[in-house]
Amino acid sequence: MPKYIQHWTWEEAFERNGFGDGDDWVGTYLIEKFLEDRGYKVESGGGMHNLQILNVVGPDGVDLMDAAYQEGVDSDAPRSYLPAELVAALDTHFNEEFTVTNE
Repeated sequence: MPKYIQHWTWEEAFERNGFGDGDDWVGTYLIEKFLEDRGYKVESGGGMHNLQILNVVGPDGVDLMDAAYQEGVDSDAPRSYLPAELVAALDTHFNEEFTVTNE
């Protein structure tokens, strides 16, 4: 079975045009699960583009993306509004060695 290799970053799950504008393999579901496993509530959606994360609510009930919006931060810049320890965990987990198999 041939291998398909796509280079991507977890931040693409927050971008309207991430994962090749949704035309390539889309890994948003992996980021959703990662966040949900840590107690975050995640809302995703999309239309003709990438299925993207539209909202993240922390375990403490704080709407992280709305708070960022109120401060004038772009929703597609998750490093600027997600907690630093969560960003570090995402970086560690979804690194260059992370692979997805089609089994």
